[in-house]
Amino acid sequence: QPLPSAFQIRFGGHKGVVSVFPRMPAGVCLQLRGSMDKFDCKHDQLEVISIARCMPGFLNRQLILLLSTLGVPDSVFVRLQGKMVETLNDVLLSKESALRTLRMHGCHFASNPLHCLVEMLESGF
Repeated sequence: QPLPSAFQIRFGGHKGVVSVFPRMPAGVCLQLRGSMDKFDCKHDQLEVISIARCMPGFLNRQLILLLSTLGVPDSVFVRLQGKMVETLNDVLLSKESALRTLRMHGCHFASNPLHCLVEMLESGF
């Protein structure tokens, strides 16, 4: 398992996101910003609330415009759009395709509001 690149933490009265920095100076294990200090507390346990995980990326209008300006042919975007329409059609016809698509979008994590859809499909609905 690769080490996650970022962690949401609580440490004493601090909370926020810290990232892994392989070239941290010797003797420094954790560096906190002043904005992470929320309240005074003597609690000295590091609590990891969540870790970074891969999330799917999406093309939006701004990104398509940027990529197009940088020379990506419009036919690439048309082809990707066609594939997505095909996937969405498959979702309506196949439980396996629906589960695969929901998982691809992170819906299998309990923290995702659409997690109940994965549970319902896995339960036979």
